[in-house]
Amino acid sequence: MDSRIAAVVLMSILMTAGVAQVQIVDPFEVIAAFDHAAEMDLWPGFDATAYPMADLENYRLLLLEEESLARAVESETAEATATWAAGALAIRNGRMASLAAHDIPPAALTAGEEAAVADRAGAAVARLAAEREALSEDFAARSKRVIVRLADANESLEMVRFDPMAVEVLDRGEALQAHLLNASHPRGELELNNPHFVRGSLDGVIALTVPAGDHPFLDGFREVSMAGFSSDPTVVIDGDTITVTAEGLSGVFTGTSVESSDDELIITVPPAELVEKSSEVASHKSGSAANW
Repeated sequence: MDSRIAAVVLMSILMTAGVAQVQIVDPFEVIAAFDHAAEMDLWPGFDATAYPMADLENYRLLLLEEESLARAVESETAEATATWAAGALAIRNGRMASLAAHDIPPAALTAGEEAAVADRAGAAVARLAAEREALSEDFAARSKRVIVRLADANESLEMVRFDPMAVEVLDRGEALQAHLLNASHPRGELELNNPHFVRGSLDGVIALTVPAGDHPFLDGFREVSMAGFSSDPTVVIDGDTITVTAEGLSGVFTGTSVESSDDELIITVPPAELVEKSSEVASHKSGSAANW
């Protein structure tokens, strides 16, 4: 989609969703908006004959709004996206005030049309809930999981890199990362790069992330679970350093504890004060190596 056309579509979606009241447009909201654009009927009841396209000032502001939105879409950083989107919304607010001077009566849907929209919304929400439940069940059914868990609620695994087009957001802010994920912590780092990734599928090794805050990604992760390995991961202990490797996964952490069972390997990163008191790795001897 051409970015200029995309900008107009994006604003329509964001305005319909009420996002115009916020001062910052999150890049993930932009992605989500485009993802669901095809399912939405934009501008219901729009009367082209009543819209003053021939008004020079309105059209000038419309082009400025469109250009600002296009730059928001094309921006490579969250800060740039936010500033351009805020500028576009400011232009739109001024343009809407100007349009009010034309005394154009607002269009309205009939009661039947509103009921049809409500039915469509209900069906879409139910379909989304079912899809999310199926994805959660699919991940839970996978054996041989590697779990990195933070014991301190004030700490987080910071997201360094991921593939925004290969993410499925689930309930409670949890998300499936199907392609790339790089997360770091002062005491370690993990990287997922699914070698069997195919766009639109969940084949190969994938990760389930649990957010550290309200946002699925921006506040980092409290826990990351990985599953779908083609072979058993390998764990190497060297002093207080744990290294986990498998096809599509590499992770190194220090000062952690390890628990293992037939289906799970849990690496727990304890609070900082506990790490300072002891550099021992629970239940393992220095220099050991093991497979499941």
